[in-house]
Amino acid sequence: MGQLHKVNLRGRTNRIVEGELLLGRDSHGIAEEREHRDKRRRLPIDNPWQFCTESQNFDEIERLVGNYVVIEYKTPRKSTLLKCKAPFELVRIYAVDRSHSPEGAYKSRTLSLNTTSTGVNVGRIINAVESGKHTLTWEVILQEGNSGNLFTAMNVADDGLFDFAVKSLKHANKVKIYYVERFFNGVRLGNNGIYIWKIENLDDI
Repeated sequence: MGQLHKVNLRGRTNRIVEGELLLGRDSHGIAEEREHRDKRRRLPIDNPWQFCTESQNFDEIERLVGNYVVIEYKTPRKSTLLKCKAPFELVRIYAVDRSHSPEGAYKSRTLSLNTTSTGVNVGRIINAVESGKHTLTWEVILQEGNSGNLFTAMNVADDGLFDFAVKSLKHANKVKIYYVERFFNGVRLGNNGIYIWKIENLDDI
């Protein structure tokens, strides 16, 4: 989720569309590793976030330039898009809809809270990824605060909580994230050991 700020056609034949999204709300371009004050949550991220698709989708995308949009994407790209420098293939794009934003909160059905470190964070979920074939895993990226370029990756424990996170993303809701840090034999689990156990939608500020 973010502001679509650029789209162009590339190539003379077999033309492809390349687009760029400024992630979240009021962020700016960076192409470097961003480091949180807590160094355990270092997150390499490219902003603008780039995608590609086939040329017949150009008019639809061009109409949305300048708007806050949601992009559904997949990897790897199809073979016809291999010349595109972006690794992500656009599947669907549409404007953020604030009219029916979900309310309330959702708790994980599976995550045990028998762990030492807990915390709370506020921001907007700007990316959500489901990975795997036989064993699924879920991850989101949070734009911390109300705007800017501070992003944090967090694991999601189960599909119900992930679905709630995706709904919050699609409506650009501001959320409160409750998380724990999980370890096994002293080793952090998942991407960085940070697991969300509750998401609460907030009134926008």
